[in-house]
Amino acid sequence: MTHAVVGHRAGADATGDLTAVARGGMANLVGAVCSAGTNFVLVLVVARFLSTDDAGRFFAATSLFLVLETVGRLGADTGLVYFIARWRALGRDSSIGAGLRAGMVPVLALCVALSVAMLVFAAPLARRIGDESAKSAGLLRVLAVALPIAALYDISLGATRGFAKMRPTVLVEKIGRPLAQLLLVAAVLVFGWDAGIGLAWALPYAGAALVAVLMLRSIMGGRARTAGDPSRQAVPRVLREFWSFTLPRAVAGVA
Repeated sequence: MTHAVVGHRAGADATGDLTAVARGGMANLVGAVCSAGTNFVLVLVVARFLSTDDAGRFFAATSLFLVLETVGRLGADTGLVYFIARWRALGRDSSIGAGLRAGMVPVLALCVALSVAMLVFAAPLARRIGDESAKSAGLLRVLAVALPIAALYDISLGATRGFAKMRPTVLVEKIGRPLAQLLLVAAVLVFGWDAGIGLAWALPYAGAALVAVLMLRSIMGGRARTAGDPSRQAVPRVLREFWSFTLPRAVAGVA
């Protein structure tokens, strides 16, 4: 009788897990379609309102921003997805807080350093991406300020996925941020403020980062706090296991 009850519960749990996976996959698919469509329209809007040279500078600068943000992120978002899920499964909720700090602190420090470098060397960087007149130096400086914010945003969303929550990624990353970028970029171009295109493209990262952090705090609730922080002896273990897993994947992601 007991075995039958346990078996029934295990079957119900498995069915529930499969249902959750199916729902998450469908939501992610819908979000991906929305994101691709929004980004395509954004390209059309920029190409329609800017000259060929100005549009090329804009896309080159934003591509450089995305590459540097990927480098600066160090794969920590992927690491947090894996380790938060693992620690929860092993009953090691006390490691989650230390894991978040292990991922966020080095990434934010590196991204701040990259941001300062972009601010200082904006003009040479503009020439390196094909802008001989360095007209896009101002755009690069705006994007430099947004670099650590974008990293915080991606890491926070990665942590929410570690708690098996796909809704923040779908709503914020796939729909909210791209749509906000499209609307703001279209607005500044329609009103003839071409110089504001960098701010219009970067500003949604700040709003999305705030929403992602608040969502993460809501998901975590009191779990990590009630579990307490790991002992001082356990913190080095968390750091070692996190970065020994994450750094090789960071190198692969950069490549």
